[in-house]
Amino acid sequence: GQVIHKSDVYPSLSAIEAALPHFTGEIEQLPPLYSAIKNKGQPAYKLARRGQMPLLQKRLQSIYKLSLVQEIDPYTTRFYVECNSGTYVRALARDL
Repeated sequence: GQVIHKSDVYPSLSAIEAALPHFTGEIEQLPPLYSAIKNKGQPAYKLARRGQMPLLQKRLQSIYKLSLVQEIDPYTTRFYVECNSGTYVRALARDL
């Protein structure tokens, strides 16, 4: 696919750890554009592939536990997540 966003900013471990509490408990989550959620009768990913922007609504999700497990290298970090079904973990990573 086509890269739609790229960043050269890599947060420090302390910045990541400080942000984790904001993503624990009940959170509102915007599903990814490339998801199977229906929009106007079509899965959002089909609309996104056609260059159309699906209108997605935020959904309430429960994140029971979110912790930093390991910094693998300066660009890669491993997390542990316990959440309800329907949570988009890739969207959680995007938002974090």
